[in-house]
Amino acid sequence: MGLKGFWDDIEGGSGLLPDELSLALKVVTLGSRSVYIQGIRILEKYSAECVRVRAKDGSVCVYGSGLKIKELSRSEITLTGRITKVEYC
Repeated sequence: MGLKGFWDDIEGGSGLLPDELSLALKVVTLGSRSVYIQGIRILEKYSAECVRVRAKDGSVCVYGSGLKIKELSRSEITLTGRITKVEYC
């Protein structure tokens, strides 16, 4: 298997290059207590009631109470707290 076949298997045939894949926005909520967002570029706003992150094509806002950053990396964030709404803003 060549390199092209390898990335096709990894990406599930998405047609995205590895750099593009890391910028693809993915939001996963776990009930109303945790949210994971992949593909972020910048943490724009952080408070206990609102977290806004910028992605390639816009921003994602997470609203709730007692919001805390559990994990933060260059392209991913995991938030915990009482999450009431997640929206593309």
